[in-house]
Amino acid sequence: MIALSDHKIIIGKEDYLPFSAEIHYFRVPKRYWSICFERIKRAGFKIISTVIPWNHHEDKNRDFDFSGFADQSKDLIVFIELAREFGFKMIVRPGPFINSQVRRNGLPTFLDKYPDIFALNSEGKVVKAVSQDDVEVCGFPSLMNPRYLNFVKHYLNGLTEIIKNYIYPRGPIFMIELGSDNFFGGNFDPKSADFNEYNMRELYPEFLESLYPDIKSFNKAYGLKIKDFSQLKELEEINQIQDHSLISKMDWLRFKRYLQTSYVNTLRDFYISFGCNPLFLGTVSFRSNVQPPMNDFDPPEEDEPKILGATLDWNDTSSDILQKARYLAANSDFPFATEISVGMSSSDPQKSKNFFPISDRATRYILTLALAGGIKGFNANMFVERDHWYDAALANDGTIQPSYDVLKHFSAAAMQVDFGAFDSVAKVGVVSYKQHAYLDLLAEPEKFDYIDNIIYSTLPGIGRDLDRLKIDYAIPELTNPGSLDKYETLIIPVSEYMDASEQELIIEHIKQGKNVIFAGLVPRYDSNGNTCNILSSYLKLRSTSSFEVADVKFNGQNFPALLYGTLRSSDSQAKTIAKAGKSVVAVRSSRFKGRVIFVSFDLSTQYYHTKMAFLEELLADCKIEPFIYTSNPDVRAIIRTDKNRALLYLLYSRPQLPFKKIERHPLQVAVQADMKKVGIRSAKLGMVELFSGEKKLITSRNLASGLIIELRSLDSHVWLIAPAQKSSSKTQKNQ
Repeated sequence: MIALSDHKIIIGKEDYLPFSAEIHYFRVPKRYWSICFERIKRAGFKIISTVIPWNHHEDKNRDFDFSGFADQSKDLIVFIELAREFGFKMIVRPGPFINSQVRRNGLPTFLDKYPDIFALNSEGKVVKAVSQDDVEVCGFPSLMNPRYLNFVKHYLNGLTEIIKNYIYPRGPIFMIELGSDNFFGGNFDPKSADFNEYNMRELYPEFLESLYPDIKSFNKAYGLKIKDFSQLKELEEINQIQDHSLISKMDWLRFKRYLQTSYVNTLRDFYISFGCNPLFLGTVSFRSNVQPPMNDFDPPEEDEPKILGATLDWNDTSSDILQKARYLAANSDFPFATEISVGMSSSDPQKSKNFFPISDRATRYILTLALAGGIKGFNANMFVERDHWYDAALANDGTIQPSYDVLKHFSAAAMQVDFGAFDSVAKVGVVSYKQHAYLDLLAEPEKFDYIDNIIYSTLPGIGRDLDRLKIDYAIPELTNPGSLDKYETLIIPVSEYMDASEQELIIEHIKQGKNVIFAGLVPRYDSNGNTCNILSSYLKLRSTSSFEVADVKFNGQNFPALLYGTLRSSDSQAKTIAKAGKSVVAVRSSRFKGRVIFVSFDLSTQYYHTKMAFLEELLADCKIEPFIYTSNPDVRAIIRTDKNRALLYLLYSRPQLPFKKIERHPLQVAVQADMKKVGIRSAKLGMVELFSGEKKLITSRNLASGLIIELRSLDSHVWLIAPAQKSSSKTQKNQ
């Protein structure tokens, strides 16, 4: 049996902590595999992970080599056998399209003979994957092209002939990643992909037919005069019809999502048909600094767990990493970091190592950050060094490097205290809306400029503000209804565009008595541009767009803010709480069970103190107040609980980047926490820092009054707080 039990992986009768070590067999000389395995095991890791490059194993004659007859780096069979001998369980990541600075993204050169299998942009040119660290890239495949899928099927058939003998219970492999972290090779522009002939003549017309009840409604939306959907397949201007209107543009983006989802499910079906049915991992793609991922992974079987993964690395800020983790935690059965950086990629590793070393302190920081955000498991990438990489835990020959001890100490701590058993105490959900990410891709600045600000400033900015206020929060997704259920207060960045189902969902939460703080404009259209004012009618509120900077006044104070527009309410129980000049820009209604507040400007404070006071007032009105305090606002403090125990995460990320020099003098930080607010009522408490082993015996009053803790740049602490044991008290008295 392979199963998930909340925060552990159950394989047979054993429980495994979901932490793995990435090692690429084809990049590590075979003679060093054993020493690397021995040191990975000594570090406490019981799971290893590897990518499997298609182009490394299938040659131009379509023959496979997984035994390394001519090239030992191809000996996947011995690698798996050796892993089994060492007692490891395995995650395999066979692509077919992979990142990891692999040449041609793992795709074989013989595919180039078949130009019809590649994705095309709107000009008919082959789409190239975005280059990583100057590694050779290839054309991105047209995912659902039948000929391409035949090549993929041949590859996976050959691969599974080998690995199906090693799928649990016959062997160590228990999880397969479906695809990789990519959205059309990193090409997000709607016109960049995929205008492949097969898509445009077959799949796209069929997809459009599935969306519309009849040809009449389709013609109206697209400005066409065709008799039936079959005529679309012969339409000369098929490559241009998605530019006709908002609805046609959104249909095109929906089609792209459909291609991604269909492809991932096709890979899954191939594996199952070839006798491989382990757990499946779906890795999603985030645009830079944009919260909702561009793709998703929804297992077709209801009882199949949704294991959602993402890459967490130093290309993002600490805020971005934390928010990605929070998104995965709120929208997945098992949030997993498919790759979490141990070291960093580079086109010139030695030069980068000299100028921008990734310290062991930075490695500990990123691991702690992910756990604080709610990640249940991660893959340490890279545990063993490879080309285009530096500062991994082990060198290519197994030599121990500084990050090794960090991972070893982490593993020891994880065996002592099960991190995944501790849950978020967040009562606030800062709600993401996937449609905003898609609308933002459309080249219509006069309509959607402010949406760009909502997803790049308002949503992440509110998150940063809550971090500074020490108020924990989650990032549920509005298109994933169940993800909103846990939270008492919802902060929802909104635009004029929201589908009826989402508007009705919000109304249901308001009726349940939840507090809702809106920031933006009142929805009046659905995502197709059709009139949809369900929420507006319910709130008795309308907005007028006005994208400009203004001076906002509240309670005799004022602050500058970027206005999205102004408000007009017909609710007799609504009270104006802020104005810009004579225009209303914030209202609060007492007509509902909970608080309903609407502000029509960017609510993120940009650290402006008066605006922060305004945000604090809104939160206090919703009975949301911090129970943790740090004397330095740059120090993050997050608590997660398990019954009568808690983990206190402290993270100090100044300066932001991992390769900045560490300050000589530590920062003395006062930390206060009212543990009664999270259900821990014991008068005497024990604190243990899980990485260093430092211990403190305190009272709950001590902690509420404040403890002094030393922190340096990129320092991260994980304190286990629990009722003090009696023996500890006696020992302390004797001392």
